[in-house]
Amino acid sequence: MEWKKHFETDRLKLRPFVEKDHEPFTDLVEDRKVVRFLSMPTLEHLKSTKHLKDYTLFKTPEGKEGLTLLIRKKEDGEFVGITGLRPNDDPDTYHFFCALQPAYWLKGYAKEAGQVVFRYAFEEMNARVIKAGAEGSDIASVNFLNSMGMRMNTLAKPSLKSTIKPFELKKEDYGKRH
Repeated sequence: MEWKKHFETDRLKLRPFVEKDHEPFTDLVEDRKVVRFLSMPTLEHLKSTKHLKDYTLFKTPEGKEGLTLLIRKKEDGEFVGITGLRPNDDPDTYHFFCALQPAYWLKGYAKEAGQVVFRYAFEEMNARVIKAGAEGSDIASVNFLNSMGMRMNTLAKPSLKSTIKPFELKKEDYGKRH
């Protein structure tokens, strides 16, 4: 599937990630405040355009594709961050992610972009479940995932070393909210 979708909200434009986005993406992942809670490859690995492209395309060996969207403010084109879906090993399941520049935290941009991604996942990609994870001490991310309708999956068995809290939203629960 080729991602040519562009999305707009009242304040944002979201479009597929392309190679020319290498610079704003690497700037984002160089910010320790942004990546301290994210599980990402090393920055040196991402600075290679080929590796960055591979990382952001999210394709499984079976051919299941994910989606990475660049987020910009509609008003002035300023780079806000990235959001999207990584394919999951489970059929019809995707892993949601969102990373914003600190200047845009706590202003509703993550929720606005996330709503676009969730709607597309459930209505166009026929996702059955969207999963996400948040570091237990990252209260803002935990609150954000809850505000998106996601609930902590208490049945999931994280590794003993992990402090990541697993969240999920099922299509039928999404349908009750929309």
